[in-house]
Order: sequence, then structure tokens, then C-alpha cells
Amino acid sequence: MNELDRLREPWKVVKHDDCFQVVDATGRFFLSVSYRQDLHKSRYTHAGNYLGSREAETIANGVAKLTQLLR
Repeated sequence: MNELDRLREPWKVVKHDDCFQVVDATGRFFLSVSYRQDLHKSRYTHAGNYLGSREAETIANGVAKLTQLLR
């Protein structure tokens, strides 16, 4: 059995307050990409260690398209 067959197509991205989740057609969650939007408001030393929402969304959308690219 192909591993991708376990997760029903199409995959979609669901936005939450602090992350983007990738789910399959049945709603099964299998990936979360976290982000922080509040880092620009303060001089947080480690701000470069976190993704912004656009970066996280780009990654989640890329993962959601994997089934199309691999077939």
C-alpha cells in the first residue's frame, strides 16, 4: 500500500490563530506549521527563529499540493 493512499485526497489547509494545519479529505489532521505574528511589536531577541504567517502558509500550501506533484 502506498503511504499517500492512507491520507484521502484532496488535502487542504486550515488556518488557526497560531498555525496552519494540513488535513485530508476526511478531516484527519497530519501536519501543523506554527507561526508568530506578535514578534514585530517587541524587540524579541530570537524573533528570527520563528516563521511569520506568510511563510507558514506557503509551507502548508506546498505540503497540501504534494499528492498532485507526486502522482
